[in-house]
Amino acid sequence: MTPQDVRTLVRRSLVDGRDRTWTDVALEAFWNDVWDNGHVHLLSEYYARHYVRHAPAQPTINDLPSLKDHVLNTRELERDFRLNIEDRFFTKDRGALRWTWSATHKLTGRRWTMTGIALCRYDADGRVAEEWIQMDAAILRVHWRV
Repeated sequence: MTPQDVRTLVRRSLVDGRDRTWTDVALEAFWNDVWDNGHVHLLSEYYARHYVRHAPAQPTINDLPSLKDHVLNTRELERDFRLNIEDRFFTKDRGALRWTWSATHKLTGRRWTMTGIALCRYDADGRVAEEWIQMDAAILRVHWRV
């Protein structure tokens, strides 16, 4: 599935509320492309130009270059990185995701798993325009300590 296919499916879902199953497929493809596979060259296909990310204990990300750095830096610290979407809910231009993230820290060799929730707002083109992330950051502090 191409990034354009993903956006088309999300737009269709946003506009008329149908094809939720396809939106789930599209969302899974998006998370796999960017986070699991590190294809940061596709960020502009999935995220709006004026994307904003809010997350506790992390600086707010206000643009795609900063998001690209965040993805690359996160992936640099981890190996066998895997992000699973456990639940998804959509309404109009909003989505909520419950996810589980697991990896092995490259420096410590510790395997860890963390859960979190992402609330997303999509623009008219089906791109993520704004995101609010809530996660168990205490897990990171325990497992990333070197």
